[in-house]
Amino acid sequence: MRMRESSSNRIVRTVAAVLFALALACACGSAQCGVLAQPTPAPEWKVAEWINGDPGKLDDLDGRVVIVEFFQLWCPGCDRFSIPLIQRWHDKYWGNDNVVIVSIHTVFEGHDVQTPDRLREFVREKGMLHPVGIDAYEKPGDKIPVTMTRYDTQGTPQIAIIDKQGLLVFNHFGSFDPVPVEFFLERLLKEEGPKKKPRKTTRPTGRSQSAGPKPEAKKPRTPSRRAEKNPDLSGSYQITLEQTLKNCGPKIPPVTVPATLSVYDDRIDARFEGEYLGFRRISLQYQKASGEFSTTMKQRVRERGGGSTIDLQLTGRLNASNDPPQLQYEFRLDKKGDSPDLNCLVQGQGAGTRSGP
Repeated sequence: MRMRESSSNRIVRTVAAVLFALALACACGSAQCGVLAQPTPAPEWKVAEWINGDPGKLDDLDGRVVIVEFFQLWCPGCDRFSIPLIQRWHDKYWGNDNVVIVSIHTVFEGHDVQTPDRLREFVREKGMLHPVGIDAYEKPGDKIPVTMTRYDTQGTPQIAIIDKQGLLVFNHFGSFDPVPVEFFLERLLKEEGPKKKPRKTTRPTGRSQSAGPKPEAKKPRTPSRRAEKNPDLSGSYQITLEQTLKNCGPKIPPVTVPATLSVYDDRIDARFEGEYLGFRRISLQYQKASGEFSTTMKQRVRERGGGSTIDLQLTGRLNASNDPPQLQYEFRLDKKGDSPDLNCLVQGQGAGTRSGP
């Protein structure tokens, strides 16, 4: 089981948690900031299927800090707060095997609209790269899913944090100031925990996978996202963008943007040092046999004078036979703003070459 603490250790941890809860409550400006004065064993999640790979059972994640986001795809607070925050934390802890981040789609309303198929589109549109689970129901016809009930969530968004001992130490509904919570996360990461169990994970595929027992590998190991990369194609790239049409403002010269590509059998995850085509990262569908990749993404951005919705369509090819690997692509970016002066259409092309590991 996940809890293996002596009574004296539990007393010390409880006192420390109470003191930190008081400090964090002051920092958040609320007495209900999410840190639990009495940590409890975290309930096991029950997921019908996973998108972007199966992280395994919660009990298999001993020795890791686990962050769980409960969300709905039509939840405004999720779109404004929890989804961007989880993506930021995913970028921050990318490759850190001491942290596991998952989102669980807990549908308790709008069941006819918030379907698994629509969720898959939503995950692709948002560029979500971490595991996303679909909360399971106890029996057909139920309105409230199992994991949502086990964590006593008040709605969405809600974020839970589980420490290395498997204790639920943070559980908060709604938005909050992320800064003190990030300090809390760093503190949890420095704590000693039990020896990590080998993670029973599947390679992220970007497709849903049915939940259920997985056959154990002959030689269990503890993989990280970096270990799963294809070493021939993943790495640092210098990507140059050249615009061929722009009807919103003066034409700008070609720009070069550093990017980190993680190449899988059927997906490419691209992360940029700054915003590129209005995005900080892009998830591409990839066909390894042909080297072709593509994506259709949508994002809402805030600007002076209102907001805009960005629709990006991109297709290209990654040439693995070249040394170093090279890529070429074409794109169309259609930005529709709340006011006509924010409307914009850009078409262009780009190319990149791997510059390092």
